[in-house]
Amino acid sequence: MSMPPGIPEGEVTTAGRSIYWLIPLAGFFFVFVLLDLIRKRRLLETHALLWILTFVVVAVSPFFLPLLNDLAYAVGIYYPPTLYLLIAIFFLMANTLRNTLDISRMTEQNRRLTQELSILRNQVERTSDDPGDPPLP
Repeated sequence: MSMPPGIPEGEVTTAGRSIYWLIPLAGFFFVFVLLDLIRKRRLLETHALLWILTFVVVAVSPFFLPLLNDLAYAVGIYYPPTLYLLIAIFFLMANTLRNTLDISRMTEQNRRLTQELSILRNQVERTSDDPGDPPLP
């Protein structure tokens, strides 16, 4: 891997190496947490898919650090963690967009259902023959 000017090449410290094994463990831990939430029906598969993809990418990224470093230098990023942060921001924005689309869809569905309920209540009240019937809540 070619280092940019002014940045010395050196070995990763022991503390730096241990974090490379902690990141995959944490990523796969969160994948298993998500799978458990899906199993318990607390999270829908469609919502979990992008999160699972995000955590898998996080979990396997330490194994591709030389490739990611070379990619960062190739696109003009001289501090490779900036590329990792950019990738993380992309995945978080994709998750946020997905959630926003779901909220928009549910808001529209809620509005439509409220209108339909109002129309049905009006029809029931007009067709009610017995004036002694209690009003609908």
